[in-house]
Amino acid sequence: MAQAMHSEQISYESSAAAEADHAEAELARKIESSAKLDSIISGAQDAAEKQDEFEDFVAARAYRKELAERHGGSASDVIEAFSRYSHDLKTNGALAGEKLAGDYYANTNVGKMHHAIEKQRAELEQKTAKADKQDDVFPGVKLDRIIENALDETDERAKDQAEFERAKEIFAPIKAQNPHLNFQEFFKNTTVADRELCRDPAFAYRLVAATGTPVTPLQKVEAQIQTERQQETLAANSLLTEMSNNGELVDLDRHKPVMAQILQHPNFVQTNDLRMDIRRANRIAELLDVHRLQEFERQSGVEKAKRAAPVKVSGGIRTAASGRSDNLDSIIGNATSHIADDCVNAT
Repeated sequence: MAQAMHSEQISYESSAAAEADHAEAELARKIESSAKLDSIISGAQDAAEKQDEFEDFVAARAYRKELAERHGGSASDVIEAFSRYSHDLKTNGALAGEKLAGDYYANTNVGKMHHAIEKQRAELEQKTAKADKQDDVFPGVKLDRIIENALDETDERAKDQAEFERAKEIFAPIKAQNPHLNFQEFFKNTTVADRELCRDPAFAYRLVAATGTPVTPLQKVEAQIQTERQQETLAANSLLTEMSNNGELVDLDRHKPVMAQILQHPNFVQTNDLRMDIRRANRIAELLDVHRLQEFERQSGVEKAKRAAPVKVSGGIRTAASGRSDNLDSIIGNATSHIADDCVNAT
């Protein structure tokens, strides 16, 4: 009997082990299937994105052909050339504008000017008359044209596919900086700019201005002033940090917004010593804080007095004016005129 029980125990353990192995194998199969499914979905998404990019490239065919007719080269050449111009305009400003204008002055002849004008005119004109004429044909001729156009489109797409692979590599860095830019939008914008540059190379200076680079003398002066202010702000922030670390300022985190208002206030007298001005502003901000606390306490006392002794209609109690004001103008004026020396000595 003991032997039978032992055999039964061994059989049970073997069955449990087999079930565990089966469960592990089933789990592994599910994980593998899930991974394959994820891979299939990811591959399908990548293929769809690539197809969308290709269709954008195909949709830009008219613009690509126009640029090639005027300047030669492939789509990749156009992307490289105009992306380089765009980068230079953003980084070198007016100098890049002069180079762009110079290149178009040197390389644009009457034929290119005429070509750009005609393309722009053709794009604006309506083609209804031509469409009506095409429709006024025999059904057999119309079918032949449909077949011929389909064959031509197949050949064109094959050429586009070959050109797309190289263009995609060149376009990738531009796409990374401008995620919403596609081939169609890029070639459209490039073609519009190229037409204008062919008609008038001085259009390059308008492109420079569009990047935010100062062009006119007034813009250059304003840019210089802005740069100086930014440098002053950086210097002031650095000095504030240093003074705060040295313990020269009281409760800087709380007083900093008010100090900024004080330093820019017309009643605050600026000196040639920025450190001293900051210390004075910090002291005035501290006094302003104390003043506001005192004003709050005074108002609280007035309210308590009113509740304790209501004002009578005849010969009523009147609260004497304190002459105080929670006005930043008066606080700064009083501080700068009466306690300037005390502020300097205290700090």
